Amino acid sequence: MGHSFVQMHMHIVWATVSRRPLIDGDRRAIVHRALAFEAKRLSVQILAIGGVTDHIHMLVSVPPMISISYLVKQLKGVSSLDCGPAFRWQPGYAAISVSRRDVGRVVDYINNQEAHHNAARLIGSLERTG
Repeated sequence: MGHSFVQMHMHIVWATVSRRPLIDGDRRAIVHRALAFEAKRLSVQILAIGGVTDHIHMLVSVPPMISISYLVKQLKGVSSLDCGPAFRWQPGYAAISVSRRDVGRVVDYINNQEAHHNAARLIGSLERTG
């Protein structure tokens, strides 16, 4: 085989420190914009991004030269820079591999986070935050 093909989809979830409801209105836009910028810089494709006031969900396609721990460190770091001194992420995170077959289901789940949380229709395996 003369070339390589890697397709790695990862569902990543992390929360604010002490699960404080810090990701609201303007801050949500700042966080999402920073995440998009850093993902693009790292050649990571965002398939979905969502969450509620105390945690973030992302489904990403990760290139093989980027480790998940490095990716999360970078994403968490840049997304907290413009949010003020009281804004912090908790140390842990969850990273769950997603098969190509399940990408659509996970995208739908992430894109509808508010509705899932409001109706208490959560999928436990997709809500882990480390």
